[in-house]
Formats: sequence, C-alpha cells, structure tokens
Amino acid sequence: MNVKRILIVLISIIVICGVALFALWPKPSIEFRNESVLGHTVTSVVLEDWTLTSAQGGENSTLTFPNGKSVQAHWQLVQTVPPTHRFDIFPESFFYHTIYVAPVQPGLVDYINANKPTVTYYLNGEAKQIQFK
Repeated sequence: MNVKRILIVLISIIVICGVALFALWPKPSIEFRNESVLGHTVTSVVLEDWTLTSAQGGENSTLTFPNGKSVQAHWQLVQTVPPTHRFDIFPESFFYHTIYVAPVQPGLVDYINANKPTVTYYLNGEAKQIQFK
C-alpha cells in the first residue's frame, strides 16, 4: 500500500511539472525595433523563439502576404543564447533563446504593417511560422 501511494505521488509530480512547463513556455514573437546608430535611426525586424535544448536557426526565410505573393528574405544575424537561469526574468531565462535580426527599409515597414504577412523561418531545420500583428 505504501509503494502504491509513493508511485501515485511521483506520477502526479511528473504530470504537474509537464503541464507547468507547457503552460509557461514562452511564445515566439516578431516585432520592429528602432536603434540609433551614429545619429541615424535604423529599423530592424527582430524575431525571438525559445527552445528547451540548443537550437540552430536558419538564415533564410519567406514572407507570405495575404494576396498569395511570397518574398524570400535573409536574416542578417541569427544567434542562440543559452539559458541564464535567473528568476528575475522567469520563465524565459530557463530556455535557449534564438534571435533573428534583419534590417528593414523604412517604406517596407509601413507595407508590412498594412498587409501583416506570415513569416516562415527555420529552427533546427524545421519550418515554423509566425504572423506580424
């Protein structure tokens, strides 16, 4: 009887940890960020994704617009940052953080914001999609 109780508690803990991990998993995000470089403002698209293990991000991606047209794009910087395990930025600091950065022409920012394309990017060779909001 005692072994059965310990087994039930152990299985419950494993299930609770699995559900918590799934619920707290950070969602991918994509946004425009402005930086000032030598007095000039540079706009970049920044895509962030999180994985449980180290990941290799792909440098190529595709923007698919609602009208069906697609444009090939190239990320200027793709970097994976290991977890820092800091509780002040929980839960993101407990996952590998893959960052994609690409500079964007100012006129293209307005076009992207108006049409909200879907971006197909690659993480560990697997195609993933995210849509501009």
